[in-house]
Amino acid sequence: MLAEALRGVGRLGINAPGITHANAMLVKKAVPHVQLTDVGDAVKAARLVKDEEEIKAIRKACEIASKVGDKIPSILKEGIGESEMGAELAYRMQRLGATSVSFETISAFGPGSAEPHYLPGDRKLRPGEPALFDFGCKYDRYCSDITRTYFLGSVPKKFERVYQVVLEAQQKALEVIRAGAKGRDVDAAAREHIELSGFPGGLIHSVGHGLGLSVHDGGRMAPNDDLVLEENMVMTVEPGIYIPGEGGVRIEDDVRVTKDGYEMLTSADKRLRAV
Repeated sequence: MLAEALRGVGRLGINAPGITHANAMLVKKAVPHVQLTDVGDAVKAARLVKDEEEIKAIRKACEIASKVGDKIPSILKEGIGESEMGAELAYRMQRLGATSVSFETISAFGPGSAEPHYLPGDRKLRPGEPALFDFGCKYDRYCSDITRTYFLGSVPKKFERVYQVVLEAQQKALEVIRAGAKGRDVDAAAREHIELSGFPGGLIHSVGHGLGLSVHDGGRMAPNDDLVLEENMVMTVEPGIYIPGEGGVRIEDDVRVTKDGYEMLTSADKRLRAV
């Protein structure tokens, strides 16, 4: 019976947050005096700070995703589909050595780009629309996570301003990052810039999260999170502005926290581009 329970735990895989209630009951039945203890917080804390081998793998995952990101403008064309682009990015990352994607690629055109967790569909890209891609890959089990936003043909005036503000907001956040800084202060730097630039409520998610074995590997840089940054944490920095019914812009990079600042791990061009 105990073996059956442990096999059930094994099936959950390395990134599983714990065991199921059913398997916990099997363990207790097999070993009546066992005491089950929740070690989730301890495991999360241990995973937040990376060692050199982990950072090496994340750097490679970021390198692969960045190379593919720089190829996106040469792939985009009028009439290409969201799902087609998602599949193309996954294929290209694996061609470069990735073992898999980190998560299902978000490939969002037009109004769909105003939904941060959009699921790609059959929509075809049209001139003047934003095309947002949130993607990443795994290398030696470790994840990357990057977002770039492009426009087909031309950039509408409104979105020229949106893009500029998002890029500035990311830089404001990056300027706060260093060991000892509070994650909520990093979030506030980006959020306040967006609010004061004429887009109140435009940022509708946290400005970043931990990255490692999982694409969300514990810890958030958010208004309601008490995370204090430590050296060798790896975090995403991803402000965005979303206009319902029209579109959105998000720019996301991955950084390693250092004593005095950060190391930028992703390198894909993030200048405003019409392709």
